[in-house]
Amino acid sequence: MRKDFNISNFGGEGNMKRAYIIFLSLLFVISVSSPILSNTGDIAEENMEEEDSAYLEDSEDTTTEAEVTAEDDSKLIEELSTPDANLFNVPSSLQTNVDFWKKIYSEFTTDQVVVHDKENLNIIYDVVNISNGENTGKNIKIMRSKVNSVRRKYIALLKSIHYKVKKGALLNSEEIEVYRKFDNIVNLNKYLIAAGNIRCQLGQKDRFIAGLKRSGRYIEKMREIFRGYNLPEELTALPHVESSFNYEAYSSAGAAGIWQFTRSTGRLFMTINYVVDERRDPILSTVAAAKLLKKNYEELGSWPLAIIAYNHGLNGMKKAKARIGENVSDVINGYRSRIFGFASKNFYCEFLAALDVSKNYKKYFSDIEFEKPVEYDVFKVEKYLDISGISKYMGLSKDEIKNLNPALRQPVFVSSRYIPKGFELKIPTGRSLDVDNMYASLPKNMVDQTQKHSAWHQVESGDTLSAIARRYDTSVSAIMYVNELDNVHRIYAGQTLKLPELLSEKDSEKDKVKNIAKAQYQKTAKVSIKSNTEEIKLTEKGVDFVKSALPSTGFLKAVYEVAIPNGLSSKKINFGYINIEPDETIGHYADWSGVSIRRLRDMNGLRRRIGLRIGQRIKIPFTIATKNEFEEKRAEYHMAVQEDFFLNYKVEGTTSYAIRGGETIWRLCAENEIPLWLLKRYNPQKDFQRLARGEPLVLPIISKTN
Repeated sequence: MRKDFNISNFGGEGNMKRAYIIFLSLLFVISVSSPILSNTGDIAEENMEEEDSAYLEDSEDTTTEAEVTAEDDSKLIEELSTPDANLFNVPSSLQTNVDFWKKIYSEFTTDQVVVHDKENLNIIYDVVNISNGENTGKNIKIMRSKVNSVRRKYIALLKSIHYKVKKGALLNSEEIEVYRKFDNIVNLNKYLIAAGNIRCQLGQKDRFIAGLKRSGRYIEKMREIFRGYNLPEELTALPHVESSFNYEAYSSAGAAGIWQFTRSTGRLFMTINYVVDERRDPILSTVAAAKLLKKNYEELGSWPLAIIAYNHGLNGMKKAKARIGENVSDVINGYRSRIFGFASKNFYCEFLAALDVSKNYKKYFSDIEFEKPVEYDVFKVEKYLDISGISKYMGLSKDEIKNLNPALRQPVFVSSRYIPKGFELKIPTGRSLDVDNMYASLPKNMVDQTQKHSAWHQVESGDTLSAIARRYDTSVSAIMYVNELDNVHRIYAGQTLKLPELLSEKDSEKDKVKNIAKAQYQKTAKVSIKSNTEEIKLTEKGVDFVKSALPSTGFLKAVYEVAIPNGLSSKKINFGYINIEPDETIGHYADWSGVSIRRLRDMNGLRRRIGLRIGQRIKIPFTIATKNEFEEKRAEYHMAVQEDFFLNYKVEGTTSYAIRGGETIWRLCAENEIPLWLLKRYNPQKDFQRLARGEPLVLPIISKTN
């Protein structure tokens, strides 16, 4: 099925034959229809004309994939001065596509799915109502089934039309309605091609309105930042496309925050680690977005191309410009690349639509009550500080601190990590803070010169969660919560469990944290927590009691440990070997080991521009960082990725899948919105670099938890 085949650029013939067929078909329909059926046909035609101005699909959590070099913020280039108001006028060749996205943002809600042609966005087949109560796994399956049923119906209709037209056969009334949608497209195979181009788009009206309201918190500060970089203020409309200004937005691909930075791109401009993720901070991520967009413009010399590069990547757009030119319409309609798909082709049109709807919101939605701008003061944390300490000292709840400091990750708020030294903490405006007195008054265990480290337990044969909980003075539910375990029985010998690091100030405080962990677990878990007294012993063989096909959602630390050469003393370890895991880059290894990328390339014989392969074995030196330090940083990186995922998604079940010819594992993950590390967990014995056509895989079925 060729999904990216353009059907509008072919020579035409057969107009007389087409007119003759539709004339005969209409005569046939009229002759066999009663007056009531004829009236119904007229109504159907009116509905079709209304649908021509409608459109839809789940505003794909688009991700920022470009990699650029950070530059001196003080060097503002004259070419980037704020342009005139006509900068983002809609080209006539893109008007139809922009109108499509305006309808998505302003007319169709998330209870509606528009079934349309992905190459010709003015062709709308149907609008499916999917409102079905709660967003449970069962309801999601019902909704998908409903939409897929409509999709299959139109695939069948289009194929039928193709073969009937070819044979000169008569069309029925439903086929005629679809037939007419292609009057302006001249191609003998247009209906057959269209059968492979059907796409379903979720409406966004309710999300867009909510995003407009939320934007009031920070939009003025964001515009000020873009003015400071001499960038067009209009670019601050991009978060409407990326996230609907949802400050907690997180995609299955791992993009986070209102600007939806991936980790690989975000780390070029921001701090992203186990304790701090600046992608989630609307101000810090806006500064990063300004730097990235500025760099894109400097390299491409065109704002439309710079905006598309935000989605598609700078290098990709350089190739497109070199091949097609800088005219955005030519690039969108003429550039062909395996990775230049629907999202990239439509990104600029989505931006133009979002810009118009957000600027003229009264025209589309009447009045909007924007949230009030967030005001705060900032102080720099001079020592590693426990969140409970500052919460108690300032009389602020942890939620208040979290709302003002979204860059702080969950480990800080459960006191398993300190607020890092040097962090600029936001506090409510007007709160006086005697920093010296605060540090002096806090207990010693709440202030330190170094960061806390992770605590782990290696599961042994015969262990149970209740026994482990007793040993470390915690609870089964707390262990299950921090390890994202969904079943009290699903641990096995050799598994590494993360231990809840609870406050030791008072037993009552311990109990409080345990209860919070238990409540959070019970709120999100798929099965209820069983009694601590119910124990099932592990056998020597490991997981003989695990009957579910689903692997544990707990963190598998052993996967990220370093292999030491045989015969090397543990006291004299100066190098080791690792197998490359998903989401890792040579830049990560340089950061974690403290050595340069060049040295890592040289000692492993890696050439520039040659990518790393999953499962590839490489050598890591431990001349600066120790083996344990490297392993901890590596484990924390993957813990953060997986914790973020399971806070936002859950695995509903699995399905069987066979690899198609020419399909890559990257495309499979993208189309099914499955992170590669999760797919690997469900297929641990598979070599993802050598998948043959027809090879079976287990695909996890995921759904959002919020």
